[in-house]
Formats: sequence, C-alpha cells, structure tokens
Amino acid sequence: GVPTNLSKEEIIQIQAFLEDEKEKASKKCDTPYYQYLYYCTIRNELLVAFLLYTGCRAHEAVAIKKKDIDFEKNTILLFTKGAKYNPVPIHELLVKAFEVYEEGIASLDGEMKIVLEQSDYLFPSKQDASSYMATRTLHDLMKKLSKVINRPIHAHLFRHTFAKNYIIAGGNPVKLQHLLNHKTIEMTMKYVNL
Repeated sequence: GVPTNLSKEEIIQIQAFLEDEKEKASKKCDTPYYQYLYYCTIRNELLVAFLLYTGCRAHEAVAIKKKDIDFEKNTILLFTKGAKYNPVPIHELLVKAFEVYEEGIASLDGEMKIVLEQSDYLFPSKQDASSYMATRTLHDLMKKLSKVINRPIHAHLFRHTFAKNYIIAGGNPVKLQHLLNHKTIEMTMKYVNL
C-alpha cells in the first residue's frame, strides 16, 4: 500500500525544494508583491517544520498564536480538538526553523512586516492581520509538495511521520498519545503501525 508517513529522503527533498524556492524569491524583494512571495517561502518552510516536529493537525498549525510559543519553557500550546490546550515540546530542529524564519522576517519591510508584527498569529492572513492564514493555503502547499516527491500528500501525513519518528527514537506510546491528543492508545498505535 501507500506509505502512511514520509521517508527521510522525502523530507530531505521537500526541505531542499522549500529552501530553493526561498533562495529564488530572496533575489527579488524589490516590490510589495515580491516581498510577499518571499514571505510565503519562509512561512512555508516554518509551516512544514511545524507539522513535522509537533505532530499537530493542519488547523492547529495555521491557527497558532505567537503567545502560545514559549521558548523559555520550551513548549507550544496547541489549541486542539475538544477546544483544549495541549502543550507540546519544541523540538531542537523546530527551534532552528524559527531562527531561520526570524532572520527572513527581519529582512522584510513595508506592508507585510507590519501585518506580521501586528498580528497575534504566527501565520497571519494577508488580507486581515486579526485572522490566520486559510487552511486552503496549506492544502495548496501540500499539492505543490506532492509534485516534488511524486505522490499525493496532505498535512496529516506529517502527523503520522511525527508519531512514527517519535516511537523509533524510543518515545513512550502513552506520552505520544497525549502529544497527539488522541482519546485512545489504539488510535495512536494505528498512526505508528511499525
């Protein structure tokens, strides 16, 4: 059957593609339009890292608020199913992704920078700083990434990949159940299906 998670090679391909897109966009940042395109490339990079290293759902990723990220406590509070907050640890590779993102943001000026500074959201909507990016935008990114690795993928695949990598690294299944905010351990073990 179709693999229910991303291989190391696929993750490397995706990250290389996003890096390449960012490089291209960074060379042309002279108008608000190109600034926005560049911002999208750094946002996409962080978004993919976010999905990969937190195991969160698509909606949780796009709706993340800046105040819910705590580098001192090393946790991100995800607003999850059942309208509750679920703290997840910040993976060291996600910390790196945040640093790269911050560097990218620092190079912006104009409209986009103002939206990013004013918004409560990590990934604000371009049209409205008081809202977050559309889940549709994330779906479009997944479509684009599907072409990169030559198979259809969706945001949930990153959640499965996170779960599998967590267990392979020696993580505790009960702790994983809490991180994924699953009602049952059976549900969590389905994700891992090693």
